[in-house]
Amino acid sequence: MAIDDASPQDIPALCDLLDLLFAQEADFTPDRAKQERGL
Repeated sequence: MAIDDASPQDIPALCDLLDLLFAQEADFTPDRAKQERGL
């Protein structure tokens, strides 16, 4: 396993992962634009 720094090209995939995580928790609502800015 290799661990590398994320790049701007990784942001869509990272947002997809956050969407999966937020779907598991009723207290969170995914907001793609905010996630992209935050990442």
